[in-house]
Amino acid sequence: MSKRGWRALLLGLLALSLAACGGAQAFDVPTLPSSPPQTPAPTVAATPTPIAMPTQTSLPLDDKGFADPAFRDLWQRTDGDVASGKVTRAELWGQPVPFGARREPYAEAKGGERLVQYFDKGRMEINDPTADPKSEWYVTSGLLTEELITGR
Repeated sequence: MSKRGWRALLLGLLALSLAACGGAQAFDVPTLPSSPPQTPAPTVAATPTPIAMPTQTSLPLDDKGFADPAFRDLWQRTDGDVASGKVTRAELWGQPVPFGARREPYAEAKGGERLVQYFDKGRMEINDPTADPKSEWYVTSGLLTEELITGR
């Protein structure tokens, strides 16, 4: 992924995180002093933790790259009009081409795993494949931002 793509991904994740927490006021942001301190604090270089990004798997995908019709339907309802140009706003999930789908271990899911579909701004999940696919909660969004921030 290019630097621009990574930057867009991280900014999108930050925006989702802020929206989920009720905005920037949910964070305790310290104010800067009006004058610099007398003794400068030592600086420590932060070492970035590499994040393993999902890759496309051998799951059967439709012609648009979706692993399940429910993922495609949810994307179409939320971002379809943006992609077609009918509305002008930022996408919720990101570009119309998902970039990864796989089954992941998940103890709370029936059978111990869930189907996930990754986009550049988020992740869709099917945690209970035996549930009604027409239910509004059949597909849920993952806590991708939280997991990236906490390193889990």
